[in-house]
Amino acid sequence: MGQLVEGTCKNCGKKWELRLGYGLMHGRAADVAALFPSDVRRELPLEEMRRMDVPWSFAYEPAVCAYCRDIVTVPVLRVGKEGTEYVGGCSVCGGAAERVPREELEKAKCPDCGQAGLRIRDAGVWD
Repeated sequence: MGQLVEGTCKNCGKKWELRLGYGLMHGRAADVAALFPSDVRRELPLEEMRRMDVPWSFAYEPAVCAYCRDIVTVPVLRVGKEGTEYVGGCSVCGGAAERVPREELEKAKCPDCGQAGLRIRDAGVWD
């Protein structure tokens, strides 16, 4: 199950809701691959991922999109023992977004007003 996180800027009051982690529908390689843009999808080692001896993990991770001026999620896939990463785009516009570790979200600057100081709270789970 994924984690539902709510954020609020302490300065301007903007609010966000993020669905982090993964749900039941993210257990198959083909379903995960569909979440990435076609240029990234072409690079994914789908045949390897279908084999039982190749570890892989998927999760939505928090990110800041400067274009959308929003805190969003991006799909992140790690494949193989070395953990090769494939990162998708902003969940809103599809563009590049800068990932922010979950534990550092409260220190991040609000993409709307530019001030530091976000209030983050766990709001539940999603699947």
